[in-house]
Amino acid sequence: MKTYLVLAVDGQGKKHKLVEKAISVSLLEEEITSKGLFIVNIKEYQPNQFFSISNPIKGKYWLDFFFNIYTLLDFGLDINEVFRIMIDMSKPGTERLFVTTIADQLKKGEKLSQAIKNAQSGSKVDDFIITMISSGEVSGHLTDAFRLIHSYLKSMQKIKEQILSAIIYPSLLIFFSVALVNAFFFVVLPNFKQMFINLNIEAKPFVQVMMGVSDFLIDYSYLYLGFIVLLLAFLVIFIKANYFQSIRTSILRKIPFISNIIELQIKIKISFSLEILLRGGCTLEDAMVKLNEIENDQQMKKEFSKGLAALKAGEGVKNAFTRLKMFNIRDLNIIEISDSISRSVDGFAKIYTDAEQQLSIFLERLLKLIEPVLMIAISIIIFFIIYLAITPTLSMLEKF
Repeated sequence: MKTYLVLAVDGQGKKHKLVEKAISVSLLEEEITSKGLFIVNIKEYQPNQFFSISNPIKGKYWLDFFFNIYTLLDFGLDINEVFRIMIDMSKPGTERLFVTTIADQLKKGEKLSQAIKNAQSGSKVDDFIITMISSGEVSGHLTDAFRLIHSYLKSMQKIKEQILSAIIYPSLLIFFSVALVNAFFFVVLPNFKQMFINLNIEAKPFVQVMMGVSDFLIDYSYLYLGFIVLLLAFLVIFIKANYFQSIRTSILRKIPFISNIIELQIKIKISFSLEILLRGGCTLEDAMVKLNEIENDQQMKKEFSKGLAALKAGEGVKNAFTRLKMFNIRDLNIIEISDSISRSVDGFAKIYTDAEQQLSIFLERLLKLIEPVLMIAISIIIFFIIYLAITPTLSMLEKF
């Protein structure tokens, strides 16, 4: 007999770690299953060995998760059969535990949207995605819902990669620019100051000011370093903490270029959400109500509330969506025309596709703009270094 370490979950999703002896794995599986437990993983037992099940589910997993569900549903499989297969497809550990918990709740009659939300790691799924799944369940178009969700997540992944590619290169240039500026003040200027003293040459007023800044930074280098560390720590907290979300969003929306990216991302999310909710059988007003309920941004909530008030007052679809600032004149005309011919779904689909293309083009142009600007900044720094290098020579020539 061999000794095995078993990781399983019960009907309530509670984890169990068992050490069992058995002649074979298959017999052990039958024994564990007969106890009403769902097996997540089995491996031969080694002293002091434990399963690592706390590894967080990575972002890429969600793209595969929704794609696999859509594909299996598209083959005509029942949702319970889909998740039985999904268990076998999942990696041992957190991912399999997540899928197993969903499968167990489905067997008990729980709705898929609620099962995903209740399962471990399900909290990482956006509320609006859960709402989209729920809409597909109500309308009976669950396959279409997962197809659209996968398409949306794939588009968001592509946009994220474009944003990262647009940020990485400028960030590297900024990093080296900051390093060059610090080298300029802490290394270059002190050496040139000593050169001026040795040659008994009086520096130009501008150079004297720069040397004064250099002396100040060197004399108070510990304070300067502490300030840099505190600034970086504050930026990390400010970026990651949910407490600053509304402030962060408000600031970003006022920064040129970044505000355009945010507005296009919001337009993509809203138009996609409205498309899938309308396909699910919701009225436009009901869809707006649902989006307002799951929206966390207070500014967006206000805009949704104004749009809903306009719809309820009978002001017309175009006037209602005028309250949502991310929609331009062209979008409003598409919304009005598509609504007049009862094809609002197609109208929002077109806005969604167009916004994706606009964001992609905008990011490409932004990258092309940032690069020369940073190169100019670096060139200016290099110019000052060269200027300092030739200033003593020019000063000596002035004496003759």
